[in-house]
Amino acid sequence: MTSVVLIAVAVVFLALAWRAIRGEGAPVRNSAELAGQTRAVDLTAFKTLLDPADDEYLRARLSARDFRRVQRMRTRAAMEYLVWTAHNAAVLLRVGEAAARSEDAAVARLGRELAQVAISVRLRSLVTLYKLSVRLVFPDKEFASTGFVESYGKLRQSLAMLTQAQNPSAVSSVSAAI
Repeated sequence: MTSVVLIAVAVVFLALAWRAIRGEGAPVRNSAELAGQTRAVDLTAFKTLLDPADDEYLRARLSARDFRRVQRMRTRAAMEYLVWTAHNAAVLLRVGEAAARSEDAAVARLGRELAQVAISVRLRSLVTLYKLSVRLVFPDKEFASTGFVESYGKLRQSLAMLTQAQNPSAVSSVSAAI
């Protein structure tokens, strides 16, 4: 009886994890349908919010109380970016999966690559969001960025390559959408 309960709990956990990774939203079959489905992310601003050198600069110039207040504001902003990136990755996962079913072998390969990168970015954004929630409670705690911004840049690059194969004239507008 105990093993049946454990198996049921494991199945529910896996279903919830799969749903968290895939995300929710309207089906998107190709990059042309991204308009209104994604949010543009300013990677330079996001990277600045996670930069340990900026943390040290602020720590050296602000009182401990002011540093904690400013750090919490910066952490909330970074968390909002992470919510956007996680959402964008879920949308691009669906784009990649649709492209992977293409009859064009090159488009199918690029679609599979986009889907793989999107899953990785989605997982990383959820883990980083958790880590930042700890930082929100303990603003003095140092936070080590795990290359998240770079992985999101790779997601943008994968989308641009797929869009180039499907609709070359839309590359700049699609890249700006995420």
